[in-house]
Amino acid sequence: MNFLKGDKLQIKMTGAIHLILFEFTIFLLLSCAGNKHCNNCGSVLYKMRTCNSQTHESVLTKYSKDRKLWFRDSLVIGEVIQVNTNTIHEGAEVRETWEGIVAGYVFMDLRKKSYYEYASFSDTARLIDKYRQPDTGEVKGGWKFFSKNNIINSENLESLPDTVMDGITYRRVKSYIIYTTEKSYVRVNQTGYLRCDKKNSVFRIDNPFSEKMGCPLVREDLIDSTKQQGISFDTEFLPGKLTPAELKVFTAWERNARNNPVK
Repeated sequence: MNFLKGDKLQIKMTGAIHLILFEFTIFLLLSCAGNKHCNNCGSVLYKMRTCNSQTHESVLTKYSKDRKLWFRDSLVIGEVIQVNTNTIHEGAEVRETWEGIVAGYVFMDLRKKSYYEYASFSDTARLIDKYRQPDTGEVKGGWKFFSKNNIINSENLESLPDTVMDGITYRRVKSYIIYTTEKSYVRVNQTGYLRCDKKNSVFRIDNPFSEKMGCPLVREDLIDSTKQQGISFDTEFLPGKLTPAELKVFTAWERNARNNPVK
């Protein structure tokens, strides 16, 4: 009897192991299927930091929040960031608090210059608004994908040695801009970082300069030469490709865009 009980227990355990292996195999197959047609896809994080060139301190810029964007070929989904402020009166003292939150998402079809807004990141999310990229100016919730404005001053351009950060090689350049008024003279030093391993990326801080250099400009540091303080704009490419759940959202929102063309 004990042998039979043990034999039955062994059978039950073997069946459980087979079930686990089966479920794990299905998971791998679904993951591979989800990423099968996802060669040019992933996500980036757009960051703004207040920096000090002497102390090398870098902190989140006031009234900002790191913004995440997902991409698949010429399709992009970006977070819509909203900043909420609150004024607090404590006797004679007045102080302000602020918080950056994700208020929604915008789906961008770069080939058609069409934009679609959603409240949540879900394949069943309801379409809120749709519009096209204007000929001039910016589009709400978008990115300056089509901007022709120069940021790096090419007249004073000099090359710097390449640098490696977090295992990534960046090509570097430097320049400067002079701002003058009747009472002041300010020199702002510019340092640009290019990623030549991302030549086909649509995420470029300066489109004309990126095209000229043959590599996308993904970061720029602007430092006031007098105060040695400034601001840094950085595009961080996150590791990994899109997950099956993220690809599902792209598929659903691309279908919604076909069914709801912007006129």
